[in-house]
Amino acid sequence: MTGLAVLNDQEKFPSIAAVVAAVIKEWSEHEKFVQTSLGTADEDYLSRLENVSENVLVLADGELDRFAADYRWTCGILREEQFYFARNKEYRRSTIAEAIRDVYANGAYMSRYINGLLLSQVIWQNHTQAMDIYRMRFLPGNKDNYHHLEVGPGHGLFMVYAADDPRCASLAAWDVSVSSLESTQDALKKMHVERTVDMLEAEICSIVPAPDQFDSIMCSEVLEHTEQPQKALDNMLKALRPGGRLFLNIPVNSPAPDHIYLWRKPEEIRSMVAACGYEIEDFIEIPPTGKTLEQAYKQGIDISCVAIARKPNGSMRTA
Repeated sequence: MTGLAVLNDQEKFPSIAAVVAAVIKEWSEHEKFVQTSLGTADEDYLSRLENVSENVLVLADGELDRFAADYRWTCGILREEQFYFARNKEYRRSTIAEAIRDVYANGAYMSRYINGLLLSQVIWQNHTQAMDIYRMRFLPGNKDNYHHLEVGPGHGLFMVYAADDPRCASLAAWDVSVSSLESTQDALKKMHVERTVDMLEAEICSIVPAPDQFDSIMCSEVLEHTEQPQKALDNMLKALRPGGRLFLNIPVNSPAPDHIYLWRKPEEIRSMVAACGYEIEDFIEIPPTGKTLEQAYKQGIDISCVAIARKPNGSMRTA
């Protein structure tokens, strides 16, 4: 059993069904997109997505209809940025100051934007696959009793899976925004994460980290929000212990209101990660919903690039 046939069984996947129903109720024209995104998924994959969807419903906290409205609004905002990118071949903003002025300083805007992106963890193929890679390939590959850091924890969905791993010895979170860290703490409470998470207000490009702190670092869709991603990669390499692993998710050609650093090809990301001194274990390119990788390359549209990388044993590159 695959795809929509499985989704029609609401008793088996009630959380996915609830999210999908709320989105289509708010935005009936989006049904074809949802069918394309989920229609070819097999039952095992949907079982894992059901677990993610359960956490999304907890975070929505009884207000799923409002989150669905915010999801539609967010898609509209992103479409505007896509039009700008198609015309100008660059992102609308290129500095952190611009992102703060136009996006981050607007609390009401940010609330709707984050709510919308939360539902994308169920609806968008590139987001659901990145989460699946993190859960099924990255975390199981960490050594026993690993010390874990998440940079830019946001909605907390990735953090909860590390917290649920009995092999994880400690959890830390770094974010440039105190309010974002507070939101993460609230999210983890909603998802019944009782473990202590060491929260630190820190900007990943400017922090001077103590060396050899962590065995595992998670950094998903963060570096495109920075002006100096190379510096961020250097700082994370320093914070990793020799043999420690990094999960990195970066989109190319992915216009958004707060994206400021533009990569145009996946190879640019792979080269940057390697040049910073990491050994790349795996590099996965995920096209957007409804497109093949070949089409994404040809059309110059967004591709999510997931890199699983390792700090070499005996390495101490601190550029």
